[in-house]
Amino acid sequence: MHIPTLKMQYSTTYSQLQTALESLNSSTANLQVASGGSANWLLAHIIASRQTPILLVGGATIWDAQKLQRWGRDAAPLGANETLDFEQLKTDLATSQEALMTYLSSLSEADLARETPIGSLGGALAFLLVHEARHLGQLLSLPRLLEVSR
Repeated sequence: MHIPTLKMQYSTTYSQLQTALESLNSSTANLQVASGGSANWLLAHIIASRQTPILLVGGATIWDAQKLQRWGRDAAPLGANETLDFEQLKTDLATSQEALMTYLSSLSEADLARETPIGSLGGALAFLLVHEARHLGQLLSLPRLLEVSR
């Protein structure tokens, strides 16, 4: 995995996330499927996951540790009063994209080989891209599954 490829792939998923969000609004984003997932949950989880590589090198993230833990790995479905403001989530997604692109621009190819608690940094970034793409597919499918339109 090379830095220009990572930047292109994260830019592509970000663009697709923007497309997915166009078909949702604050109300439809909170509708849950049988498993307790919703666009609100997916978007919060994606934003938290995008901050993982920055955390791996001790960088500053856009969310505090408590929020990252709540929405990060193995995040539980939403509780009754636990949804986040959808418009703020969209803003945070844009901010996470800027932070991620700045972070990737600061790396060298040698940095990608550096070991982290979860393997090489390059391997972690590749895994996180696959993870993001999986949730992007879920987010793109939600309006059709929920039979909603904006």
